[in-house]
Amino acid sequence: MLSSVLKSERAIEVNIDIMRAFVKLRHYVFSQTDTNEQISELRKLLLLYIEQNDERVNDIIIALNKLIEKPKEIKKIGFSPD
Repeated sequence: MLSSVLKSERAIEVNIDIMRAFVKLRHYVFSQTDTNEQISELRKLLLLYIEQNDERVNDIIIALNKLIEKPKEIKKIGFSPD
C-alpha cells in the first residue's frame, strides 16, 4: 500500500511492519477464542463440582442431625412392677 505509492526502502519496511502487526492481531484474536472456550469449560466443571459438593454437604448435615437426635424410648416387653 504505502510502498506502492512512495517506492522507497523505508516505505517497504513500514508496509512489512504493518502486515506483521495485522498477522499478530489475527493470531491474538484466534488465541482468545481458545481461551474463552477453556474458560467456559472450566466454568461448567466448577458448577458441576459445586452442585456435587452441595449434595454431599446436605447428606453430611442429615447424618449429623440423625446422630444428634435423642433415641426414642423403647417399651420393654415383659412384666414391670408398678
